[in-house]
Amino acid sequence: MGFLDRLFGRKDRDALTPLYNAVVTEARRPAWYLEGQVPDTLVVAELDKVGCFQHEALGLGPEGQFPLTAVIPGGGRMAASTADAQTSAIAQGEPGSTDRRSWLKHYVEQRTWLTEFAYSNFGLAGVQAMQRTYLSPEHAAVVDLLREEAGSPDFFDGLDIVQRAKVRSLLRDPARFLPCGAVKYGA
Repeated sequence: MGFLDRLFGRKDRDALTPLYNAVVTEARRPAWYLEGQVPDTLVVAELDKVGCFQHEALGLGPEGQFPLTAVIPGGGRMAASTADAQTSAIAQGEPGSTDRRSWLKHYVEQRTWLTEFAYSNFGLAGVQAMQRTYLSPEHAAVVDLLREEAGSPDFFDGLDIVQRAKVRSLLRDPARFLPCGAVKYGA
């Protein structure tokens, strides 16, 4: 009995085989990998099923390149990243307004970028510092606002499929909205 049989049962596995085959066929197209890109459909699947997001692996894995207190080349610091994250929780625009929705969409992208930056440069220690920041009541309130606005049918207008999946993933489990590499190493 194979892994999929144990996981889904024979009947479920048979029903999922055409979908699995289609995903594998699409993912094996050489054009996806010519420039080292991962197909958007696979990125979305990872966000939807695992909850983590792809990132450029600039660091050295779980250790990162620098200690938390370091000033990295270019002047970046972990303390500045957590401060940026704290200020990103300051609401902008009136509920339902274009300004509010733009701010919330930017919040998701900034949260993604800051967490990627922390992991790439400071490893798991950087991710844990960002997690502590994002677990604050202020950020929980932003996620609640995002959930409320995302319930509107036109909220997702202008977002590509990866951006939409990031919003869904963040709303599903804010504490687990992390770079996949960090999740792999136990974050």
